Amino acid sequence: MRLISTAASDRSCQISNIPVHYYWQGLLEQWVSRGQRWTDWGCAAMLSDVMEASEGADEAEGLHYKEMEEENDVSPTDLSELLKEGTKESHDRAENTQFVKDFLKGRIKKELFKLATVALYFTYSALEEEMDHNKDHPAFAPLYFPLELHRKKELAKDLKFFYGEDWKEKIQCSEAAKCYVDRIHQVGQNEPELLVAHAYTRYMGDLSGGQVLKKVAQRALKLPSSGEGIQFYVFENISNAQQFKQFYRARMNALDLDKKTKEKIVEEANAAFKFNMQVFDELDKIGALLTEEAQDGGLPVHDGKGDLHKCPYYATKLGKGDASCLYHIAMAVLKQPTMQFILAACIAMAAGVAAWFFLDWMQAVVKLTGALLQADSKILPAHWPKQNKPPVQQCSISQPFPSHSILT
Repeated sequence: MRLISTAASDRSCQISNIPVHYYWQGLLEQWVSRGQRWTDWGCAAMLSDVMEASEGADEAEGLHYKEMEEENDVSPTDLSELLKEGTKESHDRAENTQFVKDFLKGRIKKELFKLATVALYFTYSALEEEMDHNKDHPAFAPLYFPLELHRKKELAKDLKFFYGEDWKEKIQCSEAAKCYVDRIHQVGQNEPELLVAHAYTRYMGDLSGGQVLKKVAQRALKLPSSGEGIQFYVFENISNAQQFKQFYRARMNALDLDKKTKEKIVEEANAAFKFNMQVFDELDKIGALLTEEAQDGGLPVHDGKGDLHKCPYYATKLGKGDASCLYHIAMAVLKQPTMQFILAACIAMAAGVAAWFFLDWMQAVVKLTGALLQADSKILPAHWPKQNKPPVQQCSISQPFPSHSILT
């Protein structure tokens, strides 16, 4: 079943704030592209049904939705189906990266989330810049929806929340994100039709799994319920994501593209998944060295600057010869409970070995002392001559004084 939005304030039915005639136009273009011709009467009758639904809407309710049968008319040769099937393996690999699995389980560190937001900011800045430049290109113009989809402004709000007013001075594009950005610019300048692949990979994912990540991040990172820090996932001008995705796919399927171009778009979409996975792997390497204290401000944290391959922790600091980076790494490691246990065990083992050597040394000293005492009682009298002392004359009281006494 499809939900069709109807408004009571006017006679224009809207789908995610997009006039319904654009929606039906996309479907009609798709049907005509496959050789299915519709008469003017048939199209008018179809739109008339929707208009009548809007007339009967209650003004007090404003915007509501009416259920209609969902069209099951997609073809295996449609671009949306080719992308869905052609990127299934890449999609599965991306979902099974360690970063994404930890994220979905709520094991996301705030510092990593901030760095991921930085990477997204540079990625979407490049993508939306090239989309603006190619908004009139026939192979991309039907998919140009800046009010509904563009994310750069929302990402700027998130970065301001995380880094403060001077957030632009605190961030820099990482190596993996730069590779992604360079490819987007290359495509936009040389093969604009391939922008469809990057737009499909990013925006459709944000409207699908991205909404799950929004709730996980808000709960795991204890972000404000008002939405600060996760504005990237909030599409204010899309009232129903499922409707918009269906509309967007219909627009993609209506693009006038030959088979070879469609194949190149699918190939480029797989490349886009690969670039995203490289960013995830880069974040995993950083996360392996980050501690819980780092995300709470206990240690200096990576600011997104520098080549991460030059320093396991902070590239810019080691690149300038700052030894404090190594100090912070050591302190971070020592604050880990596991490392504290290992360190205590090593200290206890060292103390035990030292005690064993000390006791062994004491035993040797005692034995040596005993041997010396025995030698003193047996050997010394034989080698040392006795001193000849004069005999001591004994005097008796009864004995008379000698004749030469001084008293006489």
